[in-house]
Amino acid sequence: MIQVVLTIEDIRSRCLRLADESTSEALAVRRLLGHRLPMNPQQAKSEWYEIVEGEHSLWEGVSKPYRETIRAFLAYFQNEVRSSGMMSTL
Repeated sequence: MIQVVLTIEDIRSRCLRLADESTSEALAVRRLLGHRLPMNPQQAKSEWYEIVEGEHSLWEGVSKPYRETIRAFLAYFQNEVRSSGMMSTL
């Protein structure tokens, strides 16, 4: 039996390859979702909160309705990570 293991990075890179690039907003969303947080935990946490709160410069070019949809998902993701105990620092 062959076991296949997908990491978050695998899923992320596959989604980005499928991402739309036909409009400036699509490119802005691709840039946002393709962004990597800093390796420094404090900097990563600070930047993550800026993104979730909609205050990061990566949101430039993303319309308010689309921004709110993505932010809702990111907040949900953050809540799931916290409640699962995977990362108590978020």
